[in-house]
Amino acid sequence: MLVGGMKRIAVLLMFFAACGYAEVSGTSLLRSDRALALSACEQKFRGCKTCKTDLSACTQCKPNQATSATAAYKSYALKDGRCVMTVNRPWYFAPAAMPVINLLAGDKVKFIWADSNPHNVWKVPSATCDLSATGAKQLYPSAAGTTATASGTTVPKFNTGPLAAGTYYYACGVGSGYHCSSGFMKVKVVVAALPA
Repeated sequence: MLVGGMKRIAVLLMFFAACGYAEVSGTSLLRSDRALALSACEQKFRGCKTCKTDLSACTQCKPNQATSATAAYKSYALKDGRCVMTVNRPWYFAPAAMPVINLLAGDKVKFIWADSNPHNVWKVPSATCDLSATGAKQLYPSAAGTTATASGTTVPKFNTGPLAAGTYYYACGVGSGYHCSSGFMKVKVVVAALPA
């Protein structure tokens, strides 16, 4: 009788192990519940790898994405319990339109020169390449009409700094907007408010 009871206990233990039964910090969770908890963490804190158990703050951001010479890649920094994201946008005379960048308030965009052509970064009021439009302004280099060129190990970079909620357009103004219109060097950045 004792041997039969031990076998039943062993079978039950194997069943619970197969179902993913576990005890985490004193709370019994099924494997699917742990996945939901992780999902809730990621949903509440974009770019977050781990959260406090009560989901009140992020405690560790995901690893940074691998760098790319042509595609935007993300890096994260933990600040005030959330992951601030920087989208690193390679800045080059491109063969096709650059995709929209979606951010949350406080996130940043960093433009990184990715070819040997001279470029600059303008903030423009719309998706057009009109550098004479009201509100159009050269941001980098700061002197109007100047450019920066990557050379050897010197790679120009421009960081927007933390952005407020809103829609932004950035362009290269070289050639009176030629790089913007013909080289697809324009990007739309949509920044959403932080979730409550």
